Amino acid sequence: MTERDTTPTARDDAADTALPFTVHVGEADAIRREADRARSPRHLVVTPVRLHRRNVQRRLREDGKPRSGFEFLRLVDVARRVNEAATAIEAGPDERPETESLDRLDRLALTRRVLREGSSGVAGPLGRTVGSPVANHAERIERARVGLEMVTAFHPGRLDALEAAIDALDGTARADARDLVGGLLALQRELGDRSPVAVSDAALLRVATATAAAAPEAIETAYPDADTLSVAGVSTLTASLEDFLFVLGGETSIDVHLYLRHGTGPQIGDQLATAGERFDPTEARE
Repeated sequence: MTERDTTPTARDDAADTALPFTVHVGEADAIRREADRARSPRHLVVTPVRLHRRNVQRRLREDGKPRSGFEFLRLVDVARRVNEAATAIEAGPDERPETESLDRLDRLALTRRVLREGSSGVAGPLGRTVGSPVANHAERIERARVGLEMVTAFHPGRLDALEAAIDALDGTARADARDLVGGLLALQRELGDRSPVAVSDAALLRVATATAAAAPEAIETAYPDADTLSVAGVSTLTASLEDFLFVLGGETSIDVHLYLRHGTGPQIGDQLATAGERFDPTEARE
């Protein structure tokens, strides 16, 4: 891959900021305009669900555009391949980065087991929040764990900011929030200790992000012919995805684009434009 200037330029309705990637709002058709024949895929198109992938592929067919230059992926696919590449070249923060993750059903089963065993650090605070027996509320607790993961990526800096916000609450609200967050963090640690693989796809992405930050060559090993990565169909920007985009756009030669929907895109773009402190992804070790 050739080196590029990582200074972003605004395109379409993109936010004109110092981001190391380009943000587009409601302009996913730009992906199709770049369609060209290629012996191997040069443009990685990442979509959160299959529907978005099928929509892009269908429009390419309707326009008579070639698809040979594209590779359609999920974020977990990219994470897995980056970690596999890091293992192959013995690079990154871990000797053997994780390449697999628990699916939701397996994670729920493990969560119920942890809750039934009644670890005081987990069952105590969560029981005070959702009720007892706490194992009967496993699905509700899993939704809360996912929410905390989306907002913080379990990064120490973000968790410190959340703790400061909780401290500003009054009385019962502060106590309940402390119990919920403390119990969820204890649960996350238990899940991580007991699972032979990453706890979630988001956790696997965080490993890949830390790997790419420590060893950018893992990206080139994983995708030697790729020069562009587009993330499309995003309605919610999670902390794990945000960190991944910053590392990929800032530390590698990949030209990174984030395509947002009309409804939520402007708000996400403003959030990115006004973001303050950036968090070192290599510190987000669970």
